[in-house]
This record gives sequence, structure tokens and C-alpha cells, in this order.
Amino acid sequence: MSHAYGFVRFPSGEILFYEYNGTADIVIPKLYETCEEVQQHWREEGDAAWAPCSHGDDVLVEIATDYGGGFSWEARACRKCPTVTSSGLDEYGRAEKNRPLPEWAHQVWYAPQETSE
Repeated sequence: MSHAYGFVRFPSGEILFYEYNGTADIVIPKLYETCEEVQQHWREEGDAAWAPCSHGDDVLVEIATDYGGGFSWEARACRKCPTVTSSGLDEYGRAEKNRPLPEWAHQVWYAPQETSE
């Protein structure tokens, strides 16, 4: 089974992280501050954890994953919950793979490691 990291960019420019289930082509909607936190909860919540924003504070975001060479789409997410909500996904929770991995996601994920000389 194949899972990958995902990235959500809010209108403020803030980026949060999630786990992408590549086997089922679905977003596991819980958002985390860091990739390390995603790793700590890897495959914990499963696909059944989907829940819409209960207080109506979700906003339009750009969401991306590096799975399968990377792709992105527009969706909705709530910073307060923090979770990805259902907009932007089909009736099975899958993303349309219509856009490449955006430059901002490349910068987050493939940022050069600092070296000390």
C-alpha cells in the first residue's frame, strides 16, 4: 500500500501537511503543522476520519501531493479543525489529477538541506 505526504496552502500563505493514501487515491483529511507530525500519526486515522468543518470556517485552498510524480487541485480546508473538507474531491473522496505539483510545494518538500562548512 502506498501513502505519501500532502501539502495544503491557505490564502494567508500558511502551509499545513496531511497524509495521502495513494492506494485508494484519497486524502486523509487531518492536517498537521509539520511532516514529522504526519509521520507520528502515519496510517492512524484511516479513511473513516473524514468530517466536514462543523463551524463553517473552511476556505478555498490549494492542495497538493507528491504522490505519483505530484499533482494539485483546489479544495476547501479549515485551519481551526484542522482538516480538509469535502470540496474539490469527488463523491469517493478522490482528487482530480489535473494540475502538476506547484512550485510552492516543490519549495516546501524539495528545499535544499542546510549544510555547515
